[in-house]
Amino acid sequence: MALLDMHPWLLLPLELPKLLINRGSIASRQALVKVRRNFTGERTANIMKHLFPVPKPESKRLITFANRDDYISFRHHIYEKHGGPKSIDLKEVGPRFELRLYQIKRGTMDQSEAQNEFVLRPYMNTAKKQKSLGV
Repeated sequence: MALLDMHPWLLLPLELPKLLINRGSIASRQALVKVRRNFTGERTANIMKHLFPVPKPESKRLITFANRDDYISFRHHIYEKHGGPKSIDLKEVGPRFELRLYQIKRGTMDQSEAQNEFVLRPYMNTAKKQKSLGV
């Protein structure tokens, strides 16, 4: 039985832009380009990297995961090149939401006694601001 990682997330306010209305062709099955910013923890960046398939070179979709104060901002864009590399048109197609990782367990899905690899403990050290995603 193969080991896999279980990682529950806290999903914060979800915003759907008005651009999503009647845009069925944009949400195609085309592979995505992934961008990860401000991830000091290799483990968390590795989890985010494997959420989507490997992007194709001709892909025009862009997914951004940006870490700020342990909240991961998710953004979905498409882009078009109008000539050179400095003339790129970027449009947000949504959805837009914030994630907060609160637990990573090591083991299989059917394992009830899976080992905790990471657990967010927000009230453990309140003396100074502590960033947890450096795991």
